Parts: sequence; C-alpha cells; structure tokens
Amino acid sequence: MGIDGRLLSVVLTITVFSCVLFFQQASAFDHCNLIDDCNQCLRNFSECAWCADSDWPHPHCFVAGAWYLNNATCKTMTNFESTVTVTRGLELNDTNQVTPTMFSMDLRAKQPVSQIIKVRPAEGYPIDSYYLMDFSYSMKDDLENLKLLAGNLTEEFRRVSEDFTIGFGTFIDKKLAPYSYMDPERLENPCYTGEIDMLTMQETSCPPSYAFRNEMKLANSLETFKETLDKLRVSSNIDFPEGGFEALLQVAACYKKIGFREKSRKIVIYASDAGIHIAGDGKLAGLVDPNDGQCSLDNNDRYYARAEQQDYPTIEQVNQMLIRNNIIPIFAIETDYVELYEQLSNHMTQLSDVGVLSPNSSNIVDLVRDALYRITSTINLVILDDLGYVIDIKPLCPESVPNGCTNVKHGETVEFEATFTLEKCNPDDPAIRVIPIIIPGFDTVFVTVTHQCDCDCYDNVPVSGPDVCSNHGSRVCGPCECRDPYFGDDCECSPRYQKSDELCKSDPNSNMYCSQQGRCECGKCVCRHPATPPGVETPYIRYGEFCECSNYECPKGGNGKICSGLGNCHCGECICDQTEHGVPKIATTEGEACDCELASDKCYNPDPDPELETGHLPCSGPEQGECQCNRCICKPNYRGRYCEECIFCGPLQCSTHIDCVLCLSVKLQKAEDPREIDCSRECSNNGVNYQEVDPTVDVDKLRDIGYQVEACGQYDDDEYDCRANFYIAKMNMSATDFEQSLNITVFYDKEIECDEFALIWIILLIVGAIVLLGLFILLAWKCWTIYADKKLYAKFEEDMAAAKWNTTQSPIYEKPITVHTNPLFVKD
Repeated sequence: MGIDGRLLSVVLTITVFSCVLFFQQASAFDHCNLIDDCNQCLRNFSECAWCADSDWPHPHCFVAGAWYLNNATCKTMTNFESTVTVTRGLELNDTNQVTPTMFSMDLRAKQPVSQIIKVRPAEGYPIDSYYLMDFSYSMKDDLENLKLLAGNLTEEFRRVSEDFTIGFGTFIDKKLAPYSYMDPERLENPCYTGEIDMLTMQETSCPPSYAFRNEMKLANSLETFKETLDKLRVSSNIDFPEGGFEALLQVAACYKKIGFREKSRKIVIYASDAGIHIAGDGKLAGLVDPNDGQCSLDNNDRYYARAEQQDYPTIEQVNQMLIRNNIIPIFAIETDYVELYEQLSNHMTQLSDVGVLSPNSSNIVDLVRDALYRITSTINLVILDDLGYVIDIKPLCPESVPNGCTNVKHGETVEFEATFTLEKCNPDDPAIRVIPIIIPGFDTVFVTVTHQCDCDCYDNVPVSGPDVCSNHGSRVCGPCECRDPYFGDDCECSPRYQKSDELCKSDPNSNMYCSQQGRCECGKCVCRHPATPPGVETPYIRYGEFCECSNYECPKGGNGKICSGLGNCHCGECICDQTEHGVPKIATTEGEACDCELASDKCYNPDPDPELETGHLPCSGPEQGECQCNRCICKPNYRGRYCEECIFCGPLQCSTHIDCVLCLSVKLQKAEDPREIDCSRECSNNGVNYQEVDPTVDVDKLRDIGYQVEACGQYDDDEYDCRANFYIAKMNMSATDFEQSLNITVFYDKEIECDEFALIWIILLIVGAIVLLGLFILLAWKCWTIYADKKLYAKFEEDMAAAKWNTTQSPIYEKPITVHTNPLFVKD
C-alpha cells in the first residue's frame, strides 16, 4: 500500500472514531439518570452511583464508570457495595467441623454477595442416639428381639464413635376415644378380653396406653439400656394409626430434658409398623386447640402432659423442630408403610433416612448400621427461613445433590458457596437480622445481615445562600430543593416567570412543542417517559433538548430485542459497539439492529464432504454461497446450512426425495391397510410438492412451459422389491424469487414395477434345490466308495505279487489218495 493509501486509511479511522464519539456524547442518558433522589438511586439499580457535588456537570444519579462521564471526578460520591465479613472462623479439626460458624453481610439491593462454607466430618465425633419405639401390641415380638439385640445395637454406635449415648422412649396414642379403649375394664388393662390364657392360666394383661413416655434419658450405659428394656411391656389401643409424630415432636422440643448435648450428632431412631395421626385427627376426640409445638413433659420429664388437651402436630411443625434442634430421624418402618414414610422423608428439608424393618425387628442392627453410614457421609445445608432474601446454596463437591454432598469420607473437606441477594429495600425491615444455616449432624452457621439502603448525605445540613439555587432553595445531597412556588433545576422558575414556549420548539415554524413527547417548563422541555413493557429490564426513556431521542425506537433483531440486545439505542439508531449503559466494548456485530455478526466461524462446515473440493471454504466456496453476518446465503441451486447441498445435481437431488416417493407409491399400494402408513416424516421437505401422475408425466410438456426436469428411479429393496419412477421439476425463476421459495414439484408414477413371483414357483424352486442337493450328496458318496474299493483292490494285488511260495500249489497241500502195497502179492 502506498503513502496515499495509508493516509486514506488514517483519515477513515479518525472519521469513524469521531462519529462513534459523537453518538456516545449524544446518548449521555441511561435509566439511572431518571432518578433525582439519592436513596432511590441506590435502591433501584445495583449499578447506579450518586454524586452530591453541587458543580457536578452530569445527572447526580449515573452508572459508575460510564463513558459519558469523560473522566469527571466526584468529590462526594456514594456507591454502595455488598460486603461479607467473617466474624468467627476456626480451623477445621476433630472438634470444629464447620468454618466459618459466624459471618456478617452488608447487602445492597440487587447486588449479590457470596461466602464459602467449609465442612469436614471428624472421625469419632460424639453421637447421641434416642430409640423411639411404637409400643402398641403388634410390636410385642419387636420388643423381645430388641432386648436380645441391645448389645449389638450399641456396638454399631461404638464403631462410629466411642463417645456415644443412648436413650429410649415409647409411644402409643392419645388416651381418648376413638384412639384408645375407654370402657372401665380396658382403661387400665387395654388387653383385657375376659378369657383365660391356657398357657399361663391367667387373663391377658398390659399397662394402660399413653401418648409418649420418656423411658430412659440419654446415657452412656449399656446396662441401664438393657435394664430399661427388660422392665417394659407393650400396651394396646383401638385404631391402627399411632401418635408417633406427636412423640417425635416432644423428643425434638424437649431435647435438653431428653439429654441431647450441644456438640454431638443427634439421631432419633423411630421404629413402627403403622401410620401416623396428623393435625386435624384430634377433632374426632373433640380436640380443637392446635398443637403449640412446645415441650410439654410432666415434672418428672417422663410423660407427655398435654396429650389430651391439644390436637396432633402438623408434619411441618415436626420438620421445623427437628431442623431447629439439629436432630436427624431414622425411620425404621415395616414394609406396608415404607412408601408413606419415604414421602414424609422427602417432604422434610431436614436430613433423614428410611429403612425397611423386618416384622419382628430382627434386622434392626443392620438397618441402623446402613442408615448411620448414609447419614454420616451426607452433608446438607438447611435454611429454615430466608426472611425474604434470595439465598442460593451451591455445593462444590464431586457428588452433589441440591444443597448437599454425598459419599463424604471422614477427614474430607467439602465446600459450599452461599449467595445472598436483597431484592429490594423495605423501610419496615429491622436494621439487623440473623439467619441460621443449619448443617444437620454438624453445626449451625449464623449469618448477620444488614442493609445499605440510605444515603448519609441526607444527614448533612442543607447548603443555602444567595448564590445557591437562585436564592430560592437549598442544596440537599447535590440537587436543589426549591421553596414554593419556585421550581427548576436551579429553582430559577416561578409561576410569574414569563416563559417562552418558543424555546421548546425544534422548528420555529412548527406548532409542535418538545416533539409532542413532553411539556415545556420554564423554557425547557421536560420529557414524558412511556411505560416499559413487562419483561424489559431497561426502562424506556426519552431525552434530548426537544425530547427527540429515545432508547427504544430502534430496529429489533430476530430475537425480538431492541438492537438484538447487543447494542445501545440512540435516536433511532443502534450503536453496536457499546453496552446498554454506554460502556464501550469490542464490536462483534453490525447492521441496523446489531444482528449481523462480524465473525465468520459459523460459515465453516465442521464436517465437510471429502469429495467436495471447496468443502473447507466458507459456505462451501464462493460458487455455492456467501458468508453474510456469520451465516451462509446460498446461490441458486444450492441449499443447506453451509450451502453444501446441490439441488439439481442428478443423484444427489434424487436421493433427497427417494424415501418420500417410495413411501407414497410402494408402501401405500402394497400395505394391507393404507391408513396405517404415515409418510409425514419421510416427506418433510419444506417447499416441495409431491403429486401422483397416471401413468407417467409428460416431460417435454413440462419443459415447454419453463420447468427444469430431472428423471429419477429407485428400487425398494427392503420389503417389496418394487421400482418407483419419479421426476423432479422446478420452475425457472430469478435468484431473489429462488431464495424465497424453491418451488419444486415431484411427480411420481402411479404404476410401480414389481418383480412378482407366484408362490408355487417359489415352493418348486425350494424343492428343486433340495433334490439337487440330495443328488449331489449321493453322487459324492458313490464316487467316494468307488475310489475306496479301487484303492483296496490295488493293495491286494500288490500283496499277492510279493508272496514267496509257488503260486501253483500250496506247500502244505496233501493229496487225498493214500496207496498201500500187499507184500504177498507180487506182480510179475
């Protein structure tokens, strides 16, 4: 490039930069500028800041760091930021399993802030386990097995921690009708039947029923646990659902009387073979007072004292009390009610576990062992009440679940990111709030929350004087507060002020004031802002000397957003190289609606056809398409995302319609019930019309009227072995029309060519093949036997030729005639 070329390039660059700078200066308005109160400025938007300087040349509420500030310096700027401060954070060890356990957050509205919470399960951490058992008569055999397995049960707790305690409690139901027997004979002996037990020769008896009884406080004594079990006997009641959750609530509410320690993993093993009574069931006994959720044990800390005075608790009451006191329930339930308790466990935000209890509780040790492993290896963060804040708990561990981590080993540290957001400032909110984050089985993290909602500058003495606010007001936090009846930015206007409406006209010859988008006050236009549509984050505003500009009257992109959401709208034009707040950024788009991407990466085919020489080029090469706004605009006769498909290139075009034509012609004609054939999936080509012709299409006639025609044919080799003939026709048109619609018609012949074979010929062919195969096998066998016989005979002849005796007479041959001579007879 020569000197002239470089000079031209520099001039163009300066010109473009100047134009951009002009637009940036002209659009020095954003949603923060509309607010004239410091408190509202900082409460409504997290990016807004406030300057209280009296000589501040810009709106007092503005976007901090915005380009239109031109590096102006504010001496008294207020810009809150949400902060977090750890107030108690101990190192993780065998005693401290959670850090931090206390931190404070100073929140600004709509500005989230996060804190990392670390948890490390310590090996041998103390365990308090309370066994709460259904003591209705159906659990009699379960009690006997528990007595035998008491030692094994405590040993399982000892394996997890040497520092453990165990307690025992029982429940049946309220001692009221219709839950318990109320007739005199059964009031003291619910098992009374009037019959004699043939084994004991005594009447069957059992102690009176009750709602809940604390049999043994938590203690580290196996002997006391066994002695307590040996003394107990089950009782009986009428209905099958029991008051178990009422007892569970008392265990949780009276956790100190039960003996739970502060620094321990608190577990309640709930064993039952029945369902539960819930809030509202008490009305059957005339109990209309709701359960107060308070600890109501008697003076001896043994019996539930208010069972006959109030209704059953709600499930949420039980859930909340378990969470508040950091108690983890293990439900050991017989098969018939496992599904019910699983639903209850899933409803609870507290960590819990459900196991299947055998009919006689013989598997209680295995059940507790498995449940203990799942509980001690699971860490959950629970928040009882968010108090209106948006709180998000994000587990940072390999095996995460909502608000928790699973399969955590002893000594392994896992982290959680707790993010707090204040949605809006409420004047009625208390100055300080404390939100507990409960980690069941570990500890509780206390979060102290305060708000940054009010500006300090309002506490200062207002500035007044002859040169302040035209001597008609005082400055408070920067702007003027005018005394009645004065008004204006500098209190320069009054009702007696002879304002000139002509100053509000952009054209002196026009009768239109403030572009009909505002009102004229004291010779200045006060713009009227329209309502912002629902779902639009940035408020609609009008601005300019004559209210001639807006931030919403710009073209919308394909996503329906102004300037495609990628630029700033100024006076009807999209400025694509800055954000909606006017902060400059690297330009990635252009066009009227900023919907034209400057990149070209989406025009390259990631999997090009190796046989296509131009497949590696944008849009498969300039002959097939052009890359515009990071998408391919295909030339006539080409289509596809990367213009890789040729519409009229012989076999390629035929292959596009083969499946549809075979379905419409062959399958519909050969199917037993054509109504069952659905060709919608095969014939989903947009812009293509399929027509059946009988017997065939007149190709010459189509070409005479301006169609391009391609002849195709294909066999259906899969099912019917029929050939379908079809013709692809396209009306000749201009490129512009072509881009709007392909205007393709596929004509397929009604007649199909099928190779029909009669069934008898198929059978004869199979039989003939079998016969020929048999004859071939027989012939092969005969040939083999002849060959074998000849081979044996040749061996025989060879042996005969090698014999050493006279072949005319055998050497052991003896004549059959014997001659004897008489000595007395001599022949002369």
